[in-house]
Amino acid sequence: VYGSAKLRLADAASAVKLCGLLDGANGPIDREGERVTLLALPGNVADKMQAVHKRLRGALKRFTGTRSFHNFSHGFAGASDPKSIRSVYRCRSGITAGHADFL
Repeated sequence: VYGSAKLRLADAASAVKLCGLLDGANGPIDREGERVTLLALPGNVADKMQAVHKRLRGALKRFTGTRSFHNFSHGFAGASDPKSIRSVYRCRSGITAGHADFL
């Protein structure tokens, strides 16, 4: 994620039209030299998705480290089973759906 911007337009119809034009358009070049694709959403949709994203990131942070996943895997009797232990190095969450994905 390289950042975000909020644009305030005179009316909702103009905002939705602008989202349609910007969503999927070519954006800046990333660190690897690849051009990124812009993601555009109406403000009310983006705000709701951002709130869910923040809650999800908080939950995923708790998974970092070595944990027992016996509750989520078949065939483990309990947390004491050494095969149920898994290392989680990084869990991520992000908004990946733009305006065109909701049409």
